[in-house]
Amino acid sequence: MKHYWVEPICQALVSGNFHQIRRALHTPQGYCCLGVTCEVVLKDDLINLIPWNATERSVELEPFSCFELHGEAFGLPVEVQKEIGFLSSSGRFDLGIGMRGTARCNTSLTDLNDEGFTFAQIADVIRYFWKEL
Repeated sequence: MKHYWVEPICQALVSGNFHQIRRALHTPQGYCCLGVTCEVVLKDDLINLIPWNATERSVELEPFSCFELHGEAFGLPVEVQKEIGFLSSSGRFDLGIGMRGTARCNTSLTDLNDEGFTFAQIADVIRYFWKEL
């Protein structure tokens, strides 16, 4: 992740201006951590993005209303991913945990968000693991 984006994104996450949701970037009820990230990039106006578009999606056969950005409703659009320097659309990173000779453990910001980490906790993770994102 580009260091330039760490504090603007973390400050937005802890600002209290965004209600946290799970399973989508942005719905009428709020945002996930990556949806907040998209808002920060949209606000900065450094790249040309089409605004959020209302759509219907489903997760596990359960339909719901949400918004998509450049066709993405669940992961970062490629344009946002490139601008902030994320290595993946979900904010995947290596936790640096693993026994000698075994696979290392990794997770993503999406996983943390959907498993119940608060925006403040996710901001702490971003500040610590930004080079891995």
